[in-house]
Amino acid sequence: MFDIIFCFVVNIALWAYVGYCLWGGKKIEYECRMASKTVIFAFFIICGILIFWRVGGLLGAFTLASFLLAAAIYHIIPSGLCDSGIIVSGRYFPFNKINEFHIEKKDNESIVTFMYKHRPHILIAEKKQYPFLKAYYDRYQQIGGKK
Repeated sequence: MFDIIFCFVVNIALWAYVGYCLWGGKKIEYECRMASKTVIFAFFIICGILIFWRVGGLLGAFTLASFLLAAAIYHIIPSGLCDSGIIVSGRYFPFNKINEFHIEKKDNESIVTFMYKHRPHILIAEKKQYPFLKAYYDRYQQIGGKK
């Protein structure tokens, strides 16, 4: 009985989180690539395998399939910049709460780095899009972001 309740709660939490991320991704004006999306993708798959190993049977297989589908959907959730902040895989970071925001040109790409609550986040865009990213940096400074 515990396994049934556990799987039910885990699946509800998983799909609530994926739905939240999909909803947050709709605000993006300029899409960028996220640097560390593969780690989260692997985390979903490992969690699904561990639950399948713990629960087993049809319920475990259903939960594993749910995690695999969620991992695939999470992998396509966009990240990028919007009018008042930055969205990383559906999670919104308002400009006025971002501690540091930097844009730099590297080889063939522009790298957007920012700190939120002492945690760094990295987004990657094409190098030719640097002026567009600079406009978001200017917006960040207007809204009251810190340098």
